[in-house]
This record gives sequence, C-alpha cells and structure tokens, in this order.
Amino acid sequence: MSMTLSQANDIHSDDIVVLLENDPDYAAELVEFLQTHGLTVHWLRQIDDLLAQIDEIRPGILVMDQFLDQCDALTFIPALRATFDGGLLVLTGNINPVDRVVALEGGADDYVRKSDGPRELLARMRAVGRRTNLRRGALRTDCAPEGGLWTLNYDREFILTPTGGPVKLTRAEFIVLATLIESAPQPVDRQTLSVTALRRDWLVEDRSIDVVVHGLRKRLAPYKDCSGLIQTARGIGYMITQPQMFSMVGAKHF
Repeated sequence: MSMTLSQANDIHSDDIVVLLENDPDYAAELVEFLQTHGLTVHWLRQIDDLLAQIDEIRPGILVMDQFLDQCDALTFIPALRATFDGGLLVLTGNINPVDRVVALEGGADDYVRKSDGPRELLARMRAVGRRTNLRRGALRTDCAPEGGLWTLNYDREFILTPTGGPVKLTRAEFIVLATLIESAPQPVDRQTLSVTALRRDWLVEDRSIDVVVHGLRKRLAPYKDCSGLIQTARGIGYMITQPQMFSMVGAKHF
C-alpha cells in the first residue's frame, strides 16, 4: 500500500504523505485516492510507529486521525511540532468546535472532518503544503546573510548560517530562538516561552518547552560556533550566550 523508503527518498518530500489512521477500510480507500493523485502515502496505525519512522520517511504532509484506539492524538501535536515542520492536518469524525481550536493552537495547520470527503481533504492538503513552503522559506538570493553572522528572518521564519546555508527549524523552535536572542543577556522563563511558542500557559509538570529546546539544540549541534549557545538558567528557564552572532531581518509575526 506504500512505496519502499528507498523509493520514497527519490521523491521530493512535498509529495510524501504519512497517514496515521487505525481504521483499515477508511485508510485503504484514502490511500488509493491520494496515490491516484500523484502522492506517495505511508500508512501507519499507531503514534509509536509515527514517532519511530517520521525522520526516516521525511514526509511533507502528515494527516493524522484524531482518535487512535481511544487515544486523543491532539495531545501529541506539541511534541510532534518539536521535530516536524511539515504540514499537519488532523482528520476527525468529531464536530466539537473546541477540539478544532485545541488542534490549531497546538500546532496543527488544519482540522478536517472525514465527512468532507477525500477531494476536500486533498485540496486542503495542497493549501497547507503551499503555506508550509512559505513558512519554511523558498530561499532566494536576496536573503543572503550579512558577513560572518547568522541571519534570523522573521518574515519567513528560518535561519541562515554565515555561509548562507539554511537550518530547518520548527515554528516553535524558531520562536524560542528568537525570544532568547531578543531577551539576551537576561534568561527567559518557561512560562514566557510556552505562551510565546506554544500559545499556552506553562505547568510545572509540562515538559513541552524542554522538548522544543532539546530539539533546537540538536539542530544547532553540528555547527561549532553554536556550541553551548543555549544554556539552562536553573530554576528559571533558558538563556542564549552569544546573541551577537545573529542579525535579525524582517517583521516579527508572533
């Protein structure tokens, strides 16, 4: 029902879709429809399968059923957004408007009812794909970084290394990095980071911001000049040690 990973890796990620759905009859019908429209679809049934394989599959779009074996997938969206910056659509049979708000505020790009049908879903997937490409930034020569500095582009929410190479960040990671740079040399508490990046209050038992910072550190780890860039401020939150490394361009949208 899906192509092999070696085949999928030869296709641009925008054409690769992961469908997380535990209803085999519905999934089979939807996979067949999407494949007839030129998409490579990987069907997974469980959240654990998704977390284990998403980095290897590298999809451009993730479509996930809201309810998986009595588990509400909305609770996993912030953790997914810590590492996945592609388009994310929640597919549901639910008509509760509160869940739609929770999904969108948690980081989903769209919330689609199954009753809308596969053509509606495909159209909205394409719209999300276009918005995601803008969010990632279709890099242009006019975005070249200033000499010796990293460039943080507010308009398109991406960063460039001093040599002009892009570093892929999720939106939450970008917002956390920008907030730490703006606040330097002062640390930023977890409440501020949570409200700014995740759009919700921080709770003591909530590790979502720590997951986002972990992901951000991991993405910056290959660059020697980013070693030790983000430090933990014990009992407070996080701080950045070298804000002078970055030039900021564009207008802030968060």
